[in-house]
Amino acid sequence: MKIYRTVFQRPNTSVAFPPMNDGALAAHIQTAYTLSNPVKLLTIASEISQDLLTLIVTRTFATSADALEFSQDPQFIAWQATQEQSLTETGVVRANTFVDEA
Repeated sequence: MKIYRTVFQRPNTSVAFPPMNDGALAAHIQTAYTLSNPVKLLTIASEISQDLLTLIVTRTFATSADALEFSQDPQFIAWQATQEQSLTETGVVRANTFVDEA
């Protein structure tokens, strides 16, 4: 299994975290990754740090290839691009990484 992790760091608690997806992206992810045969996206989990400044979204994929496919999905990339200006304006930093499941 392979984890695709997105970490959002906000400057203070008065700044909202960005939305994790929109309706069109959610439908695409469900069709392409959750309802696929075989299933590619196994779980999605989110957690927030104790100081409320860091949000971590963890997507666990069946294989490294599935995680890579998701990270390069044109719809996902386009959706993330729509957030760039807002992230810059609010001071929220986003980082995407691959992590091997422990």
